[in-house]
Amino acid sequence: SKGTEIKIIYVPHPANKILPKNVKKIFKNFGVQLLNNSIFTYLITDYCISNISSCLFELNWLGAKSFSPLIEADGFYSKNYLKTIYHPKTDGTKALEDSLYKCFDDGIREDRKTLNEKLNSRIKKIKGC
Repeated sequence: SKGTEIKIIYVPHPANKILPKNVKKIFKNFGVQLLNNSIFTYLITDYCISNISSCLFELNWLGAKSFSPLIEADGFYSKNYLKTIYHPKTDGTKALEDSLYKCFDDGIREDRKTLNEKLNSRIKKIKGC
């Protein structure tokens, strides 16, 4: 959507926190912010994109849109598990792009919460309030 402002945040896996300098430079050149605290990002993010991570399903539960490029035929996630997130239905670039754009479009169409509203609602959900 034109005029939609985004901030890309990358959180390395705890086992891979030390990134090579050239990778940090690439992220910086693209305006990608590096954070080491994934729990904080759970409270503020609108989207989660990952290959293989439980964050896809945790963030989906908290209300973010989650996307994985993996398909059922990859054999990593079950069909029922994949039903809970955005992912390509088939192999190929077009299917990947279509499902990723749908994820973004669905998120943009939703009623946007302020950062404080998002933080408060997610903390309440985590606490079971």
